Amino acid sequence: MTPKSPLFLPILFAKSYVFHITQVCSFPSEESTQLLKHRVVSLESARMSDFETQLKLTFLEEAQELLEGCEQSFMDLESESCNKSVLTKIFRLAHSFKGSAGAAGFEDLMHLAHHLESLLVKLTEGKLTVSPHIVSLLLRSNDQLRRMVSELRNDVTCRIPIQCWIDEIQMAEEYQELINSTPTESEKEAAAGANEPASLSHPGFEIFSDDSPTFSPKLAIAPTPAEKIPVHAAEESIRVNLRRIDSLVNDVGELVILQTTLYQYRTSIESPFIQKTIAHLEKITRQIQDTAMGLRLVSIKPTFQKMQRIVRDSAQALDKKIILETHGEETEIDKTVLDILADPLVHLIRNAVDHGIETCEDRIAAGKKPEGLVVLNAFNQGDKLIIEIRDDGKGLDTVKLLAKARAIGLVSATANPSLHEIYQLIFASGFSTKDAVTSLSGRGVGMDVVKTHIEQVKGTIDIQSEVGKGTTFRIILPLSMALIDGMIVRAGGQRYVIPITAVVESLQPREENLDFVTGRGYYLNLRGKTLPVYRLTEMFKSAEGPELTQSIAIVGQTAHGESFALIVEDIIGQQQIVVKALGPELQNVAGLTGAAILGDGRAALILDIAELVQGAARSHTSATRRLAS
Repeated sequence: MTPKSPLFLPILFAKSYVFHITQVCSFPSEESTQLLKHRVVSLESARMSDFETQLKLTFLEEAQELLEGCEQSFMDLESESCNKSVLTKIFRLAHSFKGSAGAAGFEDLMHLAHHLESLLVKLTEGKLTVSPHIVSLLLRSNDQLRRMVSELRNDVTCRIPIQCWIDEIQMAEEYQELINSTPTESEKEAAAGANEPASLSHPGFEIFSDDSPTFSPKLAIAPTPAEKIPVHAAEESIRVNLRRIDSLVNDVGELVILQTTLYQYRTSIESPFIQKTIAHLEKITRQIQDTAMGLRLVSIKPTFQKMQRIVRDSAQALDKKIILETHGEETEIDKTVLDILADPLVHLIRNAVDHGIETCEDRIAAGKKPEGLVVLNAFNQGDKLIIEIRDDGKGLDTVKLLAKARAIGLVSATANPSLHEIYQLIFASGFSTKDAVTSLSGRGVGMDVVKTHIEQVKGTIDIQSEVGKGTTFRIILPLSMALIDGMIVRAGGQRYVIPITAVVESLQPREENLDFVTGRGYYLNLRGKTLPVYRLTEMFKSAEGPELTQSIAIVGQTAHGESFALIVEDIIGQQQIVVKALGPELQNVAGLTGAAILGDGRAALILDIAELVQGAARSHTSATRRLAS
């Protein structure tokens, strides 16, 4: 065998290993044999340890999803207590969680899940009835499992006490069984004279006081056989680290820039084959871009479902009756944006429950239904994602808001702020109109964090309210944080990018379609509508542009659906744009969402024209009010 043989090195290694062993001990003594066995066992243990650790981590990732599914099913159970399929689904989830926890070696999780499963079995068999107390116990036990999973993700070896939870579950089972076994009035009457009534001093009654929670009778649910789910019905998926997706999106962004640059020079290439190849490259690049961007998108549904629990618990704490309606649950949003929005949504929902919705007595006195309504809605509008939180409560009291702001020095006594400015006061740090501090609100902490988080993802929040009718919080977010289709325009000698989805249409104004109003400026008459006109050069205080009739009007809409015309000098073209982050000096400038490298290598600012126009309109209104005063 030659040194070049593929088997040479392994054999050489084996020989040297045997030689090393013989040097340690020239004959197979018991000591050397035990040493060798110990090394082999240690190696196998290390391998097994790595395998078990990976198994545990994999389970903990999946456990979060299982417990989220359980929580939503518990909420469904409360509203649909007679729905057998809901209980069947819950039992499957709990059984799956218990089995996976046991396989991963998490005995505490498995034991707690086992007792929950036993409770669910009694519910499905009709031995226990679904009640608010049982649902609350299920939800709190689910919360405990989630806390345990969270702690185990930090340290897979930690042990968490669970006996108190097991005791509570068992007591609830015994209490319900005792309630179910207590004879009804008719049964007592039928048995009258035959037997003496049971003494209340019986030991079985001692553990329950007069103020023990009562349970409204519900129809017992008969057990149903588990439905078999076809294998092909489940969607195949894999877990991918978000950093890998971000890396892919960044690489795709650079690919788009290179492809755009190449596409600009296609006309200077004489070869039809190369021109065709460049065109095909553009198509493939677009497909890769769409796929890469789609990897970051997740449904907003799980986040909306969590709000059901927030509303339920908050309403119970405040002794209110509130219904939560959700719409647009299938709307998709960037994963990073959704993670940042989670806390603001919780704050806004709690704010609606605490500040917005009145007590049952106050609602009845106002001629409303005793149950309050909170509506959570998500939808796409142009290049924006809109999330609305609406309630049918008492609305915002602007007089009280302004008085509080003046009392703490936020607004001077002589100032006359607009309605929009008054509403925005609630986002000031430490601002609260609550007279008493509760576990939910009253300290003025939270709403300022809401605005900070939303601005962190280049979003805005607006408020609409009517006294006695309710309040709507409207969160406006950019659809994409990385890649967009942009219209390149020129104004004041500079190039800017406007997202295509923000453009309704573009046209060249005619003199007969323009009207000038003193103190307000120009208006464009477009098919029976009157649109306010804004010059992009005036917004950036750059060089004066040409006459309106020699310019281009970009027609867009604000987040409230109000149309406007933005005047630019020219439209240069359209291309895919990779959104780059702005520097510190431009990050907080309203109306700027990022920067871009154009096909010719030059940089351009990406504009949020709706925010630019709204800012210009507010500035004009404030200036007019100052002149009038």
